[in-house]
Amino acid sequence: MNLRNPLKYPLTWLALVLLAVSLPACLKKLTVKNIVYENSFTDGELSGLKVSGWNNGSFGTLPEPRISFYNGQYVLGKLNNNIVRLQLNELPRHDILRVEIELNIHNNWRNDLWKMELDGETKLLTGFSNDPLVKQSYPNWLGNGTALGVAGTNARLTGLPGICSTPSSQLGSSAYTIVQTFGHTSNDFTLQLSDAGGNVNDTCTRSWSLGRLTVSVFHN
Repeated sequence: MNLRNPLKYPLTWLALVLLAVSLPACLKKLTVKNIVYENSFTDGELSGLKVSGWNNGSFGTLPEPRISFYNGQYVLGKLNNNIVRLQLNELPRHDILRVEIELNIHNNWRNDLWKMELDGETKLLTGFSNDPLVKQSYPNWLGNGTALGVAGTNARLTGLPGICSTPSSQLGSSAYTIVQTFGHTSNDFTLQLSDAGGNVNDTCTRSWSLGRLTVSVFHN
């Protein structure tokens, strides 16, 4: 085939020109993903996470990681009126940041509060319930006037066992996958998760846990 004469094979020549023009544009749209933090707690380590809460009557950073084995996997928990905080620095160049959480809600939740803050800004303030007689706010915000849904709305799994020795009398557990994606360009990032409700430190009556926490950044 002789391509030196473009008029001899006009369709072939046109296709080559269009390919040359479109290829750089396609490459520019390619999204690069970097996982900058991931923890499934299988090694028993917090790996940069700090857990604060009530201990012996005072509030502060807890002296030992609360990592348990629940329903066939390691989890960060049991947590009750606690704060989980992650600080990341020197992130690679990015335009988008995504937080993915596997959240377990254990036992006697009755639309109790759970909050996610990203860089000090509240991204989700909601309530969960395991009691079929008490509706929950999630996936909507708590107290913003939106309609409540039945307990377990948008859960990945419901009817799971409780986290302590008598699950049948404590409303069991439910599992949620929570994803927050937003524009972000800073080199630093802070994630904070917290809850409020029930009796402080009574983790068998009401608690929550994390099965996995992943933070990813993207750039075009």
